[in-house]
Amino acid sequence: MSRYQGRPVRKRSRSRYYLRYPGRLAFFACLLVMLIAVIVSCRHKASEEAEESQTTIETMTAKKEVETGTIKPVSAIPLDSVGTQITTYMASMIYSNPTNYKRTSSKPNEETPDTETVDLSHYRYVVAINANAGGANNGWVEGEAIEKTITLSVARQMVDWLNTNSAGYYFMLVRSSDTTMTDSARLSKINNYEPDLLITLACNGSDLELGGVIATCYTAPTEYYDEEEEDPKPKSERDRYTEDLAQKLMEECADGFNMWWRDLQYEDGPLLETEYPSVKVYMGFLTYYLDNEKVLKEENQAQAAIKMGQVILDFCNAHAPEKTRGQLAGEALTHSHSESSGTDESIQEESSIIQPAYQPAYQTSTPTEDTDDEDEWDDD
Repeated sequence: MSRYQGRPVRKRSRSRYYLRYPGRLAFFACLLVMLIAVIVSCRHKASEEAEESQTTIETMTAKKEVETGTIKPVSAIPLDSVGTQITTYMASMIYSNPTNYKRTSSKPNEETPDTETVDLSHYRYVVAINANAGGANNGWVEGEAIEKTITLSVARQMVDWLNTNSAGYYFMLVRSSDTTMTDSARLSKINNYEPDLLITLACNGSDLELGGVIATCYTAPTEYYDEEEEDPKPKSERDRYTEDLAQKLMEECADGFNMWWRDLQYEDGPLLETEYPSVKVYMGFLTYYLDNEKVLKEENQAQAAIKMGQVILDFCNAHAPEKTRGQLAGEALTHSHSESSGTDESIQEESSIIQPAYQPAYQTSTPTEDTDDEDEWDDD
């Protein structure tokens, strides 16, 4: 019999591990989950802001129309590090203060004044045809009649007709497409061509039922030799033939559109106060229903363009020089060279006149004959 007989046998139990502080582990686990959620949320928000900052923020377009066309839609500059509200505010400030924002001709919606592709030395006369309004500036609008569209249509047809029926003259379109151009941009482009004549086509409008074609030009203020007698100073030659041109353009434009014309008027402005003749023609009142219907007809536009083009062509034939610009520039250059080196030559010419190599006999005999005659007259 075994010595262990009768004693209870103990079974060896396996060892188990228990957490001493299970609540702490649960706390840290919840904290880790919350931290991960915050990081994911921040990254998602940052990605959304990055996408919004990369897209171009368009500012509100101007509803009011101005003649100069300085107000137009401006795109804000995307800023990655600044919120969308600040970007929009900056763009709106630029847009609402166009005078503080320097616009240049390098903008995509403005025509670039460039004459490098045009050789003007072969032309005797240069005429600029300026279609009013354009781009963000619609001008006068009444129903289907829009000033910027009508002026550009007539200007294009006028230039096409002039180029077909003339030679030796260059006719340029200041605005050849639906682009916004300020008066300063137009004048800069025009002056780069050094034109001899400027014609601006526009349309009119009024709250009253007014109609008819009006032409305007600028003349110098009247001056007087004697204020008491009010003797007016005669107008300059430039003012006289500018007024005559404006009157003829007004009459022919009215004849082309089958309208009546009104009195010639005087107006100032950067596009009229020029050294070269400048005339502005208002092709009817779009707010007057009869003018509105006539201006919209394509056949009337073509007829008015031809009739005004003939007036311009006659003016060019009457005032254009016989020589081209290149020939005149060459003569001016030669003359300047001769003046710069003309000191010694002038001295030689004077010496040759004072002491000629040969003197005719009648020059010495004439004075003696005169004296004899005088003596005989005294003796008598």
